[in-house]
Amino acid sequence: MDMNIGQNFRKIRENLGLEILDVSVETGYSESHIAQLERDKRRPSFDCMMDLMAYYGCKPNDIFGVQSEETSLTEGNSSYEDRLNNLTVKDKHKAKKAIDAVLRAFEEVD
Repeated sequence: MDMNIGQNFRKIRENLGLEILDVSVETGYSESHIAQLERDKRRPSFDCMMDLMAYYGCKPNDIFGVQSEETSLTEGNSSYEDRLNNLTVKDKHKAKKAIDAVLRAFEEVD
């Protein structure tokens, strides 16, 4: 188990293609606060951890560096949900809007 919580948050943010400024604007935490968390200079409060996990779309196991049995069993699965989860936050929002538009088009046909 990797207890470098801040470093794990940074890896997740970078894997999502986000800058600290993006996270700051969307979550309301200052850039300085986020940078200190990522360098493990500051411990996140429970609320901050929950806010960041919600924004990043990750689970506690991701933050604490724990690989669950579920994760190892599903690796390599390329369902649409998995593919969406691998997108950056910005691209997830774009994809969801596109999917909503397609679904509305099909609903109008009925």
